[in-house]
Amino acid sequence: MEQKKEKLAIITEDGHEGIQKLKDRKLTDLFSFDAITSVKQAESLPSSTDYTGAFIMTMGNKMTFTDARAIAEIVVEKSPKLRWVHTLTTGVDFLLSLKLSEAKHITFTNAKGAYTRPLAEFVLMTVLYFAKKMPVFMKQKREHKYEKHVTQLAHKAHVGIIGYGNVGRAVAKLLKDSLEAKIYAITNDPVSEEEKASLEFVGKTEDMDKMFPKVDYVVTILPLTPKTKGLINASTFKLMKPETIFMNIGRGPAVNEKDLIEALKKGTIAGAGLDVFEVEPLPQDSPLYDMDNVLLTPHSTDITDNMLDLSLDCFQTTLHNFLHNKPHFNKVNMELGY
Repeated sequence: MEQKKEKLAIITEDGHEGIQKLKDRKLTDLFSFDAITSVKQAESLPSSTDYTGAFIMTMGNKMTFTDARAIAEIVVEKSPKLRWVHTLTTGVDFLLSLKLSEAKHITFTNAKGAYTRPLAEFVLMTVLYFAKKMPVFMKQKREHKYEKHVTQLAHKAHVGIIGYGNVGRAVAKLLKDSLEAKIYAITNDPVSEEEKASLEFVGKTEDMDKMFPKVDYVVTILPLTPKTKGLINASTFKLMKPETIFMNIGRGPAVNEKDLIEALKKGTIAGAGLDVFEVEPLPQDSPLYDMDNVLLTPHSTDITDNMLDLSLDCFQTTLHNFLHNKPHFNKVNMELGY
């Protein structure tokens, strides 16, 4: 007798190419599924479904994260057999609702590790962008000026990383391999003695003030939780050196944007490389657009030509673990928010 397949609710926008990619990988041979593309469709589900898992396959474009969360809440409520929810994204702040966090019987997983390389490359690019005085030279180019300036060596740069998780470690590795950078880490999670030996400094959030005077670059890679919202603010920037280049590739609201703009205007810090913002899309009247000392990308650092494949690689591994009752390497702690 053939073993009954697991049934998944795939929460996604209508016509998402990921459905076909799942079929091309023959993953849909391993489970049956329904594609749920709207809140209305979710509301029309029977009061008790037979879903055992759910895959939130959206990046917040055609289907907003608000709708994705609302659908997930309905699916969880109507699916007594549901044991697993996976999201295409790394960040899970959009899922941190009371209804979902109270579902203790469900394991939540994310795309941990899928986007580490492109995010690390953004940091490397930003270090070189400012070390080689590209803002100055690009401005001269626009003004048809030809003036020489002294640039900096990025070799052995001192880089502080706030949020030394999966992405933070990828950033550290790339900077060490390419620039022999000296890495300072801020993390509230355990770090092995062996790993500590490879770092210049390891501290917790309350130790940031000890790190800032020692580094030339600060990279924030924080998830969005009640504890991290606005963690980087005016008092934080005042502790940094005037030469500091600040970067945010985590979650925009972890940084008080008004305070950041003020620090950039006053010269409290030298510049910033930003891929995420407090409000997205970044409002057209934001002063950040007009600041020569800001490198700005529209939350697109992890949008590469193989982005979906990278995330589906992660889903495939996680699906295998789910089907065979194996531990998940990418389990999310819904209380901590990451």
